[in-house]
Amino acid sequence: MDVEKRNAAEAAHSIIGIGSGSTVIHVVNEFARLDNKGLIFIPTSFQARDLLVSNNLKVGDLVQYPNIDITFDGADEIVLNNNILIKGGGGALLMEKIIAYSSEELIIVADSSKLSNRIFERWKKGLPIEVHTKAQSVVSNKLIKLLPKCSAIVRQAVHKAGPIITDNGNIIIDLHINEDNIDVVKLNQEISKIPGVIETGLFIGMASKIFIAEETKIITKEY
Repeated sequence: MDVEKRNAAEAAHSIIGIGSGSTVIHVVNEFARLDNKGLIFIPTSFQARDLLVSNNLKVGDLVQYPNIDITFDGADEIVLNNNILIKGGGGALLMEKIIAYSSEELIIVADSSKLSNRIFERWKKGLPIEVHTKAQSVVSNKLIKLLPKCSAIVRQAVHKAGPIITDNGNIIIDLHINEDNIDVVKLNQEISKIPGVIETGLFIGMASKIFIAEETKIITKEY
């Protein structure tokens, strides 16, 4: 991963996406130490923006820079063999997916606790789905019809009454799936077709490289 960071730093006028995961903090700290003149960073959340500003890095946005050279982000669950990620545990899944889609390369940085052999094996907090506030009941009912064994839970805020509101003014429904042998590609398509659904936390085939930190080594998977 050091090579990717150095290459990005050495390229003239690189546009770099920065995700919202905890592991991305280390990436940003490294960029702050490198020669970062000419680099412009596109954050996926207010949290990421604050991190960039606190490290005196130049911040841009997608309106100015819609084509991103490389993005560094984390994940909540990773199925390496199938290049499937679950993201959105921190609530920034919409901008994370838009910025990932806008990037030439998506680099995922995580630790080994995020690895799974199959989707939803370790991540037990449900599939995050960003939903328009007025579509909560419609989407919840449709999700339960789509997967009768599932439960659709509106994510609640911790330090205020009511649901979490995303940076984009939406709510998040966490879809807890209690079925085996799920076709995640079809599931993602079916959920995305529901009016009121803004985006899902399934990132399928989007990563270019994944770096997994273990105690004594780094596992690298390239697609």
